[in-house]
Amino acid sequence: MKRYPIYRVMWQDSAAWLGWKPDEGDPVPAECESAGFLVRRNRQHIVLALSIDNHGRLGDCIAIPRSVVRSMERWK
Repeated sequence: MKRYPIYRVMWQDSAAWLGWKPDEGDPVPAECESAGFLVRRNRQHIVLALSIDNHGRLGDCIAIPRSVVRSMERWK
């Protein structure tokens, strides 16, 4: 089975208002933290997987645009 490094990624997500709201302030982007197996990294985005089974199948993946990544830290 292929081995993937584990990373902790700090990133910023967009925010939105749903429904009708008074015009008082703006939605504020969320500061997010994700951890998982780094299965792909290119100039546009990174892909983290939460799980990998014994057949090498990836489970619960998230693609995060590189433009919103604040930091990446490899875990031991």
